[in-house]
Amino acid sequence: MGIKKRPKKSHARKPNQRKRPIKGQKSLRGKPELYDELKQRYSFSLTPTLVSIIDGFAEQTNLSRSEYIEQHFRKIIKESRDP
Repeated sequence: MGIKKRPKKSHARKPNQRKRPIKGQKSLRGKPELYDELKQRYSFSLTPTLVSIIDGFAEQTNLSRSEYIEQHFRKIIKESRDP
């Protein structure tokens, strides 16, 4: 009996998960690109249903899950501040 190896997972990103290049700007580690500050990693617990809904919206808008959430909440905050 031999040891069975698991098939390797593909680490290829979906088109909406790929980083979009910004013309005339080189990506540098530790330098913010889209916003005035660097993003930090946070952990949230969500139901699988909500995650699949968020993923669907993110794919429709060709954004990553993280960027979709960021833009969505920035829009909500802006609308709540503007009378």
